[in-house]
Amino acid sequence: MPTLSLQASEWAALYTLFSAAKALFGHDFLQVLSKMLIESAKPHIAVCRQLGFGLGLSSTLFLLRLWLLWFPFHPVGYALAGSWTMSWLWASVFVGWATKVILLRYGGPTAYRKAKPFFLGLVLGEYLVGGAGLSLHNAITDRITYSFFP
Repeated sequence: MPTLSLQASEWAALYTLFSAAKALFGHDFLQVLSKMLIESAKPHIAVCRQLGFGLGLSSTLFLLRLWLLWFPFHPVGYALAGSWTMSWLWASVFVGWATKVILLRYGGPTAYRKAKPFFLGLVLGEYLVGGAGLSLHNAITDRITYSFFP
């Protein structure tokens, strides 16, 4: 029975993909696709160097964080630093980081472990209320009462 469901879902995925490709490229989308694959552009050396540098820096940050417990920089922070979401979330990230530092410095690891469920509950509550509860309320009242994420 699992193989039948896998085959059915695979067929549905391929059918949807080919239907969307037909809508975008017309009936000759396979010729367009084969032309794109055969006549692909040559790689740009500068782009490859930049990707290599980013990979190397992220790997270095990962290893330093793995080997040195006191190392403050996280590779995810490097990856997200240039993204558009950080212009909205930088204050929340800073408050979370400052709270963690204060808890660890004055309360130690025990206070940090005890406070972790509280802060995870704050995040989960925000997502639950913003995602499910207020979306339902907005649908019923037909007006936006709260913007979950700017």
